[in-house]
Amino acid sequence: MADRSVDRYLRDLKEDVRDLPKAQQRELVGEITEHIDSALAEMPAHTEADVRNVLEHLGDPADIATEARERLGIHRAKAGLREYAAVILLPIGGLIIPVIGWIVGLVLLWSSPVWTSRDKWIGSLIIPGGLLIPGELLRGLGVQQHIRQRPGRHGYVRKRFRVCIKFW
Repeated sequence: MADRSVDRYLRDLKEDVRDLPKAQQRELVGEITEHIDSALAEMPAHTEADVRNVLEHLGDPADIATEARERLGIHRAKAGLREYAAVILLPIGGLIIPVIGWIVGLVLLWSSPVWTSRDKWIGSLIIPGGLLIPGELLRGLGVQQHIRQRPGRHGYVRKRFRVCIKFW
């Protein structure tokens, strides 16, 4: 359990410092890892409470990342008009302005400093029209239910369902 707490702490720290240059990320995470290892090595039999105390003494990973950004003079990018426009234009821009709207959305997405490369690749895979195309396909293959009612034994009503698939 103690190892999971340390792993979770280091994973959170890595996530919080992902906008720092790679060299500074490795250096900071390495320093924190060494500090945790040395603090736990001083305790002969460290318990979960000991590990929590060491991690609490270090502070919140987000606070460590903020301090590192301030020290390096790096400001965290915040979502603005460019990011909102990209989120709107990627799924429906191709419908508003055929093809060009989607391409503008891609340009806005890739020029934004807010998203990671992974986010940008996922966003690039959104086809023009977004979920409208699969939605229309499902609507075209709409499922219809036909209900027949018959009197049954003891006054109950039985319902028989028949599913029909319709095509365009």
